[in-house]
Amino acid sequence: MTWGLTLPGVSGLTWQQLDALDLGLLETAADGWGQASGRADASRTRVDNEMVDVLKKSQEGDAERAAVRRLRQLSQNFQYVYMQCGMARTSLNGLAAELRAPQKQLREVLDEARERKFTVKPDGSVEYPAAGKGEGGQPPPGGSSGAAGVPHHDAQGDRQPGRHSR
Repeated sequence: MTWGLTLPGVSGLTWQQLDALDLGLLETAADGWGQASGRADASRTRVDNEMVDVLKKSQEGDAERAAVRRLRQLSQNFQYVYMQCGMARTSLNGLAAELRAPQKQLREVLDEARERKFTVKPDGSVEYPAAGKGEGGQPPPGGSSGAAGVPHHDAQGDRQPGRHSR
């Protein structure tokens, strides 16, 4: 398993945030935007088919033309709301879909780290215990890798003793 907790395509989101993110909430929010979109579309249809048509059949003159003009503006506003809500729904569903695979991958890596008794630190670096058989029957020392598998170095740029990159 590669030990680097940076996930391609998921920038600006920490691994802790991705792990804690409830993608179902994004999908629930998307459903709410979908419902709002549906209501706006139904309202637009009602304005166009019921109000404007009835007004044109029952009224004449300047008042009728002014009312129809205002109702058509209202219809355009409902159309705008319909489209904007639809875009919000699509964006939220798309975000949930895009994050599902990286979240699954992250959780698999974290589960494996726990199984191996590794410690994943908040910065994404991983500490691992001494294990296996080394020289003289002693296990090799434990160590750590930096975030994304970058070895730790001291201020002079030298690799710190006992620290390893995986």
